[in-house]
Amino acid sequence: DCTNFPSMAALVPALASVAILFSTAPAEGRVAAAPYDVRRFETELLPRWVAQYALGNRGEFSLKPNGTAPHPYATSDVAHVLCFTNQLGNLSAADRDSWAAAINKFQRSDGFYDNTDANGVSGGTLWHAAGYVPAGLTLLGRAPLRRNTLLDTIAATGSLWEPTVSALLNVDGLPTIPTNISSGCSSGYPCAQNIATLMSWQIQTNATFGGLERYADFVRWYYRYLTSKADPVTGLWCSSAQKAKHGEIDCIGGSFHIDFVYAYAQAHPEVAMGAAAAAAFPFPAAQMNASLGLQGKTGGWTADGMAYLNVDGIYQVTRPAVQLGRVRWPQVRTACDRLMALVVPALNDESKLFGSVSSSSHNLPALVAAVAECQKQFPDMITSRSPWRMCLDNVPYI
Repeated sequence: DCTNFPSMAALVPALASVAILFSTAPAEGRVAAAPYDVRRFETELLPRWVAQYALGNRGEFSLKPNGTAPHPYATSDVAHVLCFTNQLGNLSAADRDSWAAAINKFQRSDGFYDNTDANGVSGGTLWHAAGYVPAGLTLLGRAPLRRNTLLDTIAATGSLWEPTVSALLNVDGLPTIPTNISSGCSSGYPCAQNIATLMSWQIQTNATFGGLERYADFVRWYYRYLTSKADPVTGLWCSSAQKAKHGEIDCIGGSFHIDFVYAYAQAHPEVAMGAAAAAAFPFPAAQMNASLGLQGKTGGWTADGMAYLNVDGIYQVTRPAVQLGRVRWPQVRTACDRLMALVVPALNDESKLFGSVSSSSHNLPALVAAVAECQKQFPDMITSRSPWRMCLDNVPYI
């Protein structure tokens, strides 16, 4: 799991209050001749990346380098990055409590988390924040302070299920969508994040609030309904209006968020409350083909491989292939290889890492998640101090 952290007093030497132990010891049993090597990033560059966002109080981080205001996204960004890179170590209970307290300062009375800092700088939509910010808590082995009133109301009210999820799936073909549902999303990609939040919130908070059991009918309906709405041609959750307005690549971005909620239920079938069979990818061969077809000539799903669409894309190559028994595995490996040829050099390039990648703390999680996924599937491809972790397998939100 990802709940073992090092003492925060070891995070960054110049910032003892948020320090993490970055060991320089070589990992035992790793093959040094792997095509890609992230050890310099782990030991030299990652501590500096953390330091540029760290503020005075434990667990508080700014969204921009050398910022002054704690940001709800940044607190979760750093936890995600350190989980993906397996740098969390053994954090004391007191340090976990401090970090969790920093996150929970952003929870509102209605259970949502602020999506902006004190200066009004936004991270994502309010519903995206409701999935992503508490994911940092989950990595810490901690929980939100209160239930989310709106998400619980939807889960408890059968007459709201289809109107809510259908509106989010088909937003590109609708004249309007209620603000309390959309929270600002206006196309299929970000609105699919909201669909993921509906279930991820209940999964993440179940140990504290018991939502999966309380709303078991909703949980079962959620997986079965979404399975019935996947596109058999592309394997994606993608309306014709979304494809027409934004292209099929937009569907890769949106479907990824539903994918990781499905993948979590595949790995932890108990969360599906008896509907685990419906949580398999509905059309895995078509989905893999669609994603492979959208991988560009440069090797990424975007030209430089730096955006979230790239982890979205590779995940929808690897995971459908795994579901099908690692079908076309050499081709899947090639897809990872091509993406890593963009991502790993960027991690090791100081000018890029501390330039465009560091413009927001929310950029790096996408890159390290892609590395973690490719290393999970092809351990001999990437040399690291110790194996990285695909933390979506532990917490279904990014």
